[in-house]
Amino acid sequence: MFPLAGKSLPPEIVSIEWTLKIPHEQENWDLYFSSDGGKNWEEIELDLPVTQFSYQWIVPDLITDEGQIKIYMDNVGGDYLAVSENFSISGTMVSAKDEGTVPLSFTLYPNYPNPFNPTTTIRYTLSKTDFVSLVIYDIRGEEVERLIEGEQPVGTRTVRWNASRMASGVYFYRLTAGDFVQTRKMILIR
Repeated sequence: MFPLAGKSLPPEIVSIEWTLKIPHEQENWDLYFSSDGGKNWEEIELDLPVTQFSYQWIVPDLITDEGQIKIYMDNVGGDYLAVSENFSISGTMVSAKDEGTVPLSFTLYPNYPNPFNPTTTIRYTLSKTDFVSLVIYDIRGEEVERLIEGEQPVGTRTVRWNASRMASGVYFYRLTAGDFVQTRKMILIR
């Protein structure tokens, strides 16, 4: 069993993938991240189903050359783990000026994770400086929260929504930037 991880470029959602070489009576997978070469670990996700061999991970907002991913297998009769080689993270917030290029279009990406409980991350890209609003609506079309309201420069942004006070159900998030309007669906499961 081994994770595959590489250099992430900001902002990024990276696919962590692994394989199981020898089948076991396994209970679940646990994923961890270290920004200091394995000295300290923090949870990415716990209790993933045994049939899952990949995970879409939102890269944390930090800079390190010593990032590592650890995959831990809870197993009947013994536990196993694998740790990735070191990789670099350059931060998750970037403007087009930093990258030397200008995004060609406005983009609203799918939130992650989806379904979620109780937090999810929404990412979007602006191709020019504009007045931006990012609003959450319930299934009836009523506004439940306004996450962004104001002028923002060119670049890619991430926003985390904590829906801990909301009921389970379907919600929509709408990005408006100048003439650009896009809406996407997300599901809160308790």
